[in-house]
Amino acid sequence: MRERTHDREFDSRFDAAFQPGFEESLQIDLDELASGGLERDVAGDAAPRRPRHLIDRFVVALWAVGAGLIVAGIYSLARTVVVYTTSNGADGPSPDYVASMVISQFAPWLFFVGVATIVGTLFLLAVRWERRA
Repeated sequence: MRERTHDREFDSRFDAAFQPGFEESLQIDLDELASGGLERDVAGDAAPRRPRHLIDRFVVALWAVGAGLIVAGIYSLARTVVVYTTSNGADGPSPDYVASMVISQFAPWLFFVGVATIVGTLFLLAVRWERRA
């Protein structure tokens, strides 16, 4: 909202000190500044800040997903090793041959994505830690 006053534009969104035509000089009382009086005035006008948590539910959920992917990758690799070492080939292909092939192809990727998820959340926490101060 802009109002025209004295042939100048006044923008009511901003403090009068930042408007065209403001001519009052800023007087600072050094004793009040030393006692912290100005800081109290500024702090009283500011809206209360909500504390920013370093670890939120999203990060915890990502940790759970990352840990689950790591466990699934290790389990899949172990199962693949067991399937390939116990089959001697005399009975023909095992009934779960296709499943074991799919698991053996995805197991390293499950492990890698789980580790990448956890490392990524650690970078996220590092960035949040820097902004916190």
